[in-house]
Amino acid sequence: TFSAKFISYYILSRLFNLYHLLKKSPSDVLISFTTTMNIYLIIVNQLLRKKIIVSERTDPNSFKHTLIKFFRNKLYKYTHVLVVQNKDQEKYFKANLSKSRVKLIYNPVELNSIFDHSNNNFKFLTIGRLDKEKNQVELLQIFKELNFNYTLEILGKGSLETKLKNFVRENDLNNRI
Repeated sequence: TFSAKFISYYILSRLFNLYHLLKKSPSDVLISFTTTMNIYLIIVNQLLRKKIIVSERTDPNSFKHTLIKFFRNKLYKYTHVLVVQNKDQEKYFKANLSKSRVKLIYNPVELNSIFDHSNNNFKFLTIGRLDKEKNQVELLQIFKELNFNYTLEILGKGSLETKLKNFVRENDLNNRI
């Protein structure tokens, strides 16, 4: 069909352009932070033979796009390092890849350097799709454990909206979230 041909052309065009762009680059290491670009980079790097570091930023167990998930699971073994952000991602990828290649690096947050403690009331805002791959359930579990004054505002729509509202209500977090 027309759309399948267009998508194939689009992907091949991106791979071709990426290859020519990176071939001119004097870099020894390639780094990528999004699943689709990680896949493109790994494919192109089969010709370039550079070191490659990719970071997976979505929940691998709930990734919706089955074709991308298939390629991700097949191609990530060609990376030198796969950086993940949490223990669930680490567990998933260590089960499917060489354990030494998977590195857990939490997103660093230094509350002392970010907030004025004289206020003692921190306001957080998150904006995004309310879907499993965005992992707002984990965010709520973390905020449930915090022992300082805060409010968390969540803006978005998605399949988990009711589940998230129920979590807030069941854990008596209505005055904070």
